[in-house]
Amino acid sequence: MGKYMIIPYILLGVMDVRYLKLSLIHKNRTGKSIALFMESNLVAVILGIIMQGIGSNFIDSILIWPFYACFTWMILALIEYAFEYTGLGKAFECFKYIKRAVFVFTIVDTINMFIHSIIRIENVRMNKSGVAAWLYNLGYDAHIFITYVFVAVFILCFIYRILNSPRIYKVKYMQILTCMIIVSCINIVMFQLRLWENVSLLFYGILGAFVYEITFQYSHKVVKNRALQKIAEESELPMVVFGTDDSIIAYNKEAERLFDKCTQKCSLEEFCKAYNLYTPAALEKTYHKKISIMHEDKKLYFQCKYGELCENDNIAYAKYFVFEDITEITIVNSVMRYLETHDELTGLYNMKRFYEKVNEITNKYPDDKFAIMIFNISRFKIVNDMFGRKMGDAILKQISENCLAQCSDKRVYARVESDNFITLCPKSDLVIKDLEKKRNIKVTYNNITCTVHIRYGIYEVDYDSKVDVGTMCDRARMALDSIKNNGNCVAAVYNDNLRNKILKEHMYKEELTSAIENEDFKVYLQPQVRCEDGLVKGAEALVRWEHRKLGLIPPGDFIEFFEQNGLITELDMYVWEKVCQILKQWKEEGRDDYIAVNISMKDFYIIDLYKVFTNLIEKYGIDKNKLRLEITESAFTLDLEKNVNVIKKLQMFGFIVEMDDFGSGYSSLNALKDIPVNIIKMDMRFVSQTQDPARADTIIRMILAMAKELNMEVVAEGVETVEQAEKLKQYGCSYIQGYLYAKPMPAEEYLEFVKNMK
Repeated sequence: MGKYMIIPYILLGVMDVRYLKLSLIHKNRTGKSIALFMESNLVAVILGIIMQGIGSNFIDSILIWPFYACFTWMILALIEYAFEYTGLGKAFECFKYIKRAVFVFTIVDTINMFIHSIIRIENVRMNKSGVAAWLYNLGYDAHIFITYVFVAVFILCFIYRILNSPRIYKVKYMQILTCMIIVSCINIVMFQLRLWENVSLLFYGILGAFVYEITFQYSHKVVKNRALQKIAEESELPMVVFGTDDSIIAYNKEAERLFDKCTQKCSLEEFCKAYNLYTPAALEKTYHKKISIMHEDKKLYFQCKYGELCENDNIAYAKYFVFEDITEITIVNSVMRYLETHDELTGLYNMKRFYEKVNEITNKYPDDKFAIMIFNISRFKIVNDMFGRKMGDAILKQISENCLAQCSDKRVYARVESDNFITLCPKSDLVIKDLEKKRNIKVTYNNITCTVHIRYGIYEVDYDSKVDVGTMCDRARMALDSIKNNGNCVAAVYNDNLRNKILKEHMYKEELTSAIENEDFKVYLQPQVRCEDGLVKGAEALVRWEHRKLGLIPPGDFIEFFEQNGLITELDMYVWEKVCQILKQWKEEGRDDYIAVNISMKDFYIIDLYKVFTNLIEKYGIDKNKLRLEITESAFTLDLEKNVNVIKKLQMFGFIVEMDDFGSGYSSLNALKDIPVNIIKMDMRFVSQTQDPARADTIIRMILAMAKELNMEVVAEGVETVEQAEKLKQYGCSYIQGYLYAKPMPAEEYLEFVKNMK
């Protein structure tokens, strides 16, 4: 070798060291294979420098063997690299055996170098001077052949990968393949010429550096950049890029579809102005802004991100906008915000927002007088059941449309729940007569017309009382609830009397159970006198509440309230039990009097009347006909057939059934036709209130005559004058009950009264 090769070898060695360090950073097999290649090349370079620098035949004869062995190890590293980089080592089982064959060849080849089966060095005489000459044996040709077989395998791996890879990856494989072919050709020439100055080592080193750069640097960047470019082009996020001269230099398909300005090649300033972005002068390096645009008659919302692309020296070379479509989430958030303050069905405010608006309006107009009015639809549930929920919704929407049409700075509406609505309005707008005119609302849905009735509860806002809005609404509700069972009343205004009544009824409700347990309810008996002989034969059981704090509470204060709220059954069962205890005691004393007890309409639907009364008879061992049962015709208005069957079962068991308040209803004769009772009770208060006494007298006479024809007894209650009693006796009445003879009294006083009457 000539001295002139030392300097290239030194430079090559420096390069080998650099790329060896870089390769060792990568812990994968690809990095390790490149590191092995660079190590082998570096060792060969060091050996070449020593041999050329010393120029000793003896040294050459020692170092030439590992020098050539390094080439074999480089081939092994290249095969390992090819299998790993192309992925064929994992894809095909046969490549495992090829890798093993290469490794075995490398070991054998290295050994053969030292036993001179491939190459040897000898001194020959030329021009009287000794010159070292390389003598190549037959093993050398075998070595070269096998080496190039493995090189061919390397080339075939890359050709296969080029043919079967996406276009974006073909470039990196083609670059390495091209470099390998060039180096292989140079190597072939060097070996064929048997040149000592074997420059192929230099090209192997360059090949290693090139492979590293392509593998870990260039190809990664190219693939990454092309992938990012493709992602940007196909992205659903619109992207627009401007150059340093503020002109558009790039945009993707989505940006072209949505932003017309992209195709017009507008400037940055024009783009910002067109889409309500910040002006270029106001743009920061990064910022976010929410914008909206019209596209195909639809309003779209975007979150815009602006940024700058900078070099390492922090100098921007491009500016970009990325737009994220937030239309769906914006609409959802808008709907959510709307539903936080509005009712979904009607579009009116909900109660939370209504409270806020009431405070806003009353604070804004402190000198004005306002009222809170709550209103609902009478028997709305029945309307829903009869016509369906869609009709019910149509009614609610119609009412809400009427409400929305009346909204103003001083008037707001809200939907409380179901069919309940509420409004704050100037007090001067509330005229009861006007409300009566508005009580009926006619709604048509699917060719079905339905008229509903509205009722109102009103609370007049009192600034001095410092009542919160929630309490105001509750008081308006109290006013409405006070008329819910009064079909003729359209509106009620909250006042102190109503408040006291409601508080009292609340107390009644809370104390009912404890009053029963403490036996604060007392059974009073009002005697029934037989017209035939003037003797007392029985009584009607009435209840009185002897309150421990309030004293005696008349039944008119609590009976109707208990009936309306479904509490009457608990009280009725208590009274029935007490009456049975009285009858048991009378039976033991040999008394023959009966007691009639009242059955409320609610009792038919809450308990099994037949079971309750038959159990009482068995429990106390009393005669069935001594416990008479009083019913009203209103108990049969909802489920006539079912309730008639209950009455018939009770009669078959032996009970006597009376129809209470006969004549006070609108269909008493019809009820008498359908309901099988034994006795009718005629309320004289009904006939005493008429302006035509003669006509009323005729009606009484006809009722008594009809009862006689039907073999039914008649009990006249509410008799207060002797004249009434005489006429009733004259017309054939069976029993008389009223203040003319006695007021309701405790059982002990009743017995004394009976004794005196005898």
